[in-house]
Amino acid sequence: MAEVTIHYTGTLVTREEARDANLSRYFTGLPCKHQHISQRLTCSSECVECAKRHKSKHRKPPITFKNRAFNFRDLIDKRFGRLVVLKAHHKTNYGATYWTCVCDCGTRKEIKGESLKSGAVLSCGCFLRANARLVNTRHGLSTSRVHGIWRNMRARCRNPRNHAYKHYGARGISVCERWNQFENFLEDMGHPPDGCSLEGIDNSGPYAPHNCVWATQFTQMSNTRRNVFLELNNKKLTISQWARELGFTFNLIKGRLNRGWTIQETLSTPRNRKIRHERI
Repeated sequence: MAEVTIHYTGTLVTREEARDANLSRYFTGLPCKHQHISQRLTCSSECVECAKRHKSKHRKPPITFKNRAFNFRDLIDKRFGRLVVLKAHHKTNYGATYWTCVCDCGTRKEIKGESLKSGAVLSCGCFLRANARLVNTRHGLSTSRVHGIWRNMRARCRNPRNHAYKHYGARGISVCERWNQFENFLEDMGHPPDGCSLEGIDNSGPYAPHNCVWATQFTQMSNTRRNVFLELNNKKLTISQWARELGFTFNLIKGRLNRGWTIQETLSTPRNRKIRHERI
């Protein structure tokens, strides 16, 4: 007679009481046919220990290349993209074979054979990481100076919250349709030379290829709405430009004009010579 094994002790409950209380298990205190004193399953009255052993008895062992022969296509030493197959690793219950592969970067990984043969997997993942920036990059110049100039140009013409909008967008200055794409702006204007920025030839005209050039700060300061132009001998220049050409200072010319000198007198009189004007 088999020896009685005690696996559980607790409150005695009949099967009917367990059903009424919606319990999945109950304990009678009596041994089963295999002499286990344990809980029983309410659905079948089977001993819990017997159910465990029954389940493990019919469980299939894991499939490996040691306990089962396979008919599969040998992929060893073959290359798939960046991967080279080293050996067969295991085969699943559904017949899928996994292979140990080494990537060109040195990483080893187990990959399904069908994924290798179909081209779905070509690396350990390093290829995707290395090319993620390239795939998601449009022009690669989003942090460049020329891209910042393009962004600022559009902002001051379109964004009322921009601090310079009142001088551009509010005055009706707009960006041409072609320059809504940065690539077109770069194709037309190129990269700005050192010390230059975007300049509109006509201060009231749109930002367009025919009306924009790269200009130095001095050139731009000579082309603002605030400039005062003086014309002499059919030559029209700003006060700063006349000062540079004649060797005067800006304040000298400005002071002569403020004292009532004519343009002829202001620009023709040498620096240290004074003209007396009669008081009226």
